[in-house]
Amino acid sequence: MKQQLRNKIRQFNKLSQAIKEIPQVADKVVSDNADILKSLNRDQMLLGRNTDGELFSPTYQQDPYFKTKDQADWYAGMKYRLEGEHRSFIWNPVYLYPEKPKNVPNLIVTGSFHDHMFITTGNGQYTIESTYVESKDIEKKYNNKVFGLAPKSKEYFWQEYLRKELLKHLGL
Repeated sequence: MKQQLRNKIRQFNKLSQAIKEIPQVADKVVSDNADILKSLNRDQMLLGRNTDGELFSPTYQQDPYFKTKDQADWYAGMKYRLEGEHRSFIWNPVYLYPEKPKNVPNLIVTGSFHDHMFITTGNGQYTIESTYVESKDIEKKYNNKVFGLAPKSKEYFWQEYLRKELLKHLGL
């Protein structure tokens, strides 16, 4: 009986230590899968979604950058003709969001904004940003909801990557 109790105490202590290490394990999973996280964020953008999973706003017709409706319509049409090419950049095998309407931005023209994305990690958290020169302006224009994962993307990363590693770490 004493031996069983000692074994249970050892198991408890081991699990307790493993729980304390969860932030470091999460940091490692994020670092090891940074390309996946960036691609999930890019895919959201390509499908016109912000960090809430909502369509980007302003739309081209609402954007004060365009002085006339004709300018906005021309740009939306030009971007729409590039949709096939842009869609080919979607990296993940699962479409988490439906196609975006024609007048909703996807935050890509040449790809530089997307190509300059990076991730920083620490304390079980991560931040996605871009070194692209106009990155801060783009982020501001879309209400600081460009970088980061929307709920469906978070759920996908949790199920496919983080959850599995945490369970393995905890010995469950």
